[in-house]
Amino acid sequence: MAPAADLLIVPARDITGAVALYAFPSSLSGITRTPHRNVDTTRRIAAVKLDQVQLPQDALIATPQQVAAGMPRAVALAALALAAEQLGSAQQCLDLTLAYTGERVQFGRTIASFQAIKHRCAQ
Repeated sequence: MAPAADLLIVPARDITGAVALYAFPSSLSGITRTPHRNVDTTRRIAAVKLDQVQLPQDALIATPQQVAAGMPRAVALAALALAAEQLGSAQQCLDLTLAYTGERVQFGRTIASFQAIKHRCAQ
C-alpha cells in the first residue's frame, strides 16, 4: 500500500549495479509517491520514485546474493498466493450466484429450476 505506507521495501541497484533489497522510512527526502487508480479499490497502489535518496546504514535487508538466491522462491510463492486469492474470489462468486438463483422467483418458480440457468451454473 505504497500511497500510505510508513515503511517502503524496495528492490534497487546498488553502486555495483546489482539488485539488493532495502527497507526505509517513506518520510526520507527525495521520495515521491504518485497514487494510481486501480480496479480493486481495496488495494491502493502508487508509483514510487526515488531521487537522490540518502538511505540509513541499516536500510539494506538483503544483499544481491541473497536476492538472487531467494527471488525464484519469492516469485513462486507470490504466484501461488495470487492464484489462491483468485480461486477464493471465483468460489465466492459461484456461491453467491447459486444462492441467488435458489431464491429468485420468476414465473412462479425459482430460476434455479430453469435448464438454461442450470447449464450456466454448471459451467
